[in-house]
Amino acid sequence: MRADLSVPADLSPFVAGVAASLDFGSRWLKGLVGELTPEQLAKEPAGFRNSIATLVVHIGAAEIHYAHQLTGIEVPDDLEREYLMEVPPNPIPAAAAETAESLTAKLEKARAILLRAMACVTEADLAREAESGPDQQSVRWVLSLLPNHQAMHLGQILLLRKHL
Repeated sequence: MRADLSVPADLSPFVAGVAASLDFGSRWLKGLVGELTPEQLAKEPAGFRNSIATLVVHIGAAEIHYAHQLTGIEVPDDLEREYLMEVPPNPIPAAAAETAESLTAKLEKARAILLRAMACVTEADLAREAESGPDQQSVRWVLSLLPNHQAMHLGQILLLRKHL
């Protein structure tokens, strides 16, 4: 069987590569979450600071944050509450009462928001500065961070599953 990534046709080449990488990681993530109970999703094993649910919500929150960074539009209050973004991120705010279905829905909603923002990014936009408080970050840097961020937390989730 030939392995390949789905590449959205309406995105610039660099942005399409980022989207394809995110899609690859999301398939793994949804599979790992999909077979867990709410109790397993909420459990913080001894020696760990986060639950699987907390990390999944955090991944969605980061995608929403960066989508709004790309567009320069503030994150609406309802999204901030839904993705626990109104709480300072250190430590990551704990997610409660989540199910595999609710987490999958949050991931899909966040990804749709991100893809809409990414669809507006042109090749010329990649070098411009993204809207971001005191830090200077190019749009290219912001986009390239996303698959790495997802992969880092995917690794944490795999480790957490071993301790359930």
